[in-house]
Amino acid sequence: MLNINDVPLEDRWRITAFEVMKYDPRFRNIEGHYLKKEWIMFSEIGKSFDGVKLTYKEYKAVEDRYMSAFQYLFDFFKCYRIQFVQTTFLLDDNELKNIKDKDLEKFYLLLKKKRTLNIQAAQMAARLILRSAIAGRFYCKGNQDIGVRFEYDFYMLFNVPEINKIEIKNHIEKNIGLYTHR
Repeated sequence: MLNINDVPLEDRWRITAFEVMKYDPRFRNIEGHYLKKEWIMFSEIGKSFDGVKLTYKEYKAVEDRYMSAFQYLFDFFKCYRIQFVQTTFLLDDNELKNIKDKDLEKFYLLLKKKRTLNIQAAQMAARLILRSAIAGRFYCKGNQDIGVRFEYDFYMLFNVPEINKIEIKNHIEKNIGLYTHR
């Protein structure tokens, strides 16, 4: 059995995190592989999956559900100041049009000078992550046990105290329409 003390400090979040995702678990095989062909990133808008073309409107509806879950987490813990850390900006100024949202384009430039955000600004930063414009992670300022990270293929990872996991996961699945795992 793995002991958490055997895991390097910087990687311990992986053991306690749970995934929030758009992927329906009914389409996983016994090994956990996802079998349905679905879009996994913003840049796939305009491509077809199972004969259906992904539109910006359909993408944005999913992104909005992610932002609802993101906001719910920080509201649940009454976290009004969010620390944005390990930030990497991935676009040049001439690539900003790829974000497809004028407000997010402006925010991208402003974000380079900010690290503590309110929930609205944190959501804009999270949207930029989902659109592959930046990388980084979020913590409740003053409490690094409450956090959100994003991984490839549209996975969002929540770190919360164990005692709150079931309530948060249930809300996300029943009220927001995303799935959770672990």
